[in-house]
Amino acid sequence: MGGYDILDVIPIRAAEFYDAFSKWYKGSQLTKKHVTLVKEVLESAGFGSKISPEEGILYAEIADTNRQLERNSWSHLIVWDAKRREHVWATGWLDCAFNLVIRAGELTYHTDTVRHDGILQLVKEIRRSQPWPGIRFTKKGDCVVEPKPWYDGHFFVDHRRDGDKITNTNVGVHVGCNGIVSLHYNSVTGWSILRCIKCGTMVEYHGKAAYYKDLREFFTV
Repeated sequence: MGGYDILDVIPIRAAEFYDAFSKWYKGSQLTKKHVTLVKEVLESAGFGSKISPEEGILYAEIADTNRQLERNSWSHLIVWDAKRREHVWATGWLDCAFNLVIRAGELTYHTDTVRHDGILQLVKEIRRSQPWPGIRFTKKGDCVVEPKPWYDGHFFVDHRRDGDKITNTNVGVHVGCNGIVSLHYNSVTGWSILRCIKCGTMVEYHGKAAYYKDLREFFTV
C-alpha cells in the first residue's frame, strides 16, 4: 500500500477489513476482532464512533408483492446508533463494502494484484463516503451542512466537496432547526445573503461565492 501518508490509517484499515472478510461466508462467526474492524472502517467512512454493528437480517417489502428482500444480504450485520436506532445508511454502506470484498475474494484467479485492486477500491469508497464538513457561518456557531445523500438504490455515493461549484440557491441544511439554507447574490450591490428559510438566521457578506471553498473562505476567521 505504498504511496500513502504514514499517518493515514485508511489504507491499513481497508487492508485489514479486506483480509478478514474477502472469504466471509453467511453464518461465519463474528468475533470481537471482526466487530472492531467493522467499527474502524465505518468510523473512517464518516459514520462516527458511537455505532454498534451486530448480527441480524433486515428485510424490505417488495412493492405490489408479498415477497421480502434481504437488505443486508452480504454482511448480515445491522448498524445501530447511540440511541439504538438502526443507522440505515451505515448498514447499507457496510453491506456494499462486504459485497465489494467478497466478490473479489470469490474470483478463481485471486492474486496479489486482485487483492491490491480490491483494497484500493475499498479505500476509494471509504474516502468517498466521508461527509462534507460543513461551514460555520455565524459567530455563535450556526453551521450549514450538506443534505442527506439521495438514495437511488446504491449506498456508495458521492458527497459534496469544497471544490464543487455552487449550482443553485439551496446550499445545505441548517444544523439545529434542519431548515434549508439559501444563498442569494445581489449583482447591483455586490453583497450576498446566506439565510435559513425556516428559522430566519441570516448573514450578509460582500462578494460572490462560485464554489463551496469560496463560501468557506468568507467565513473563515
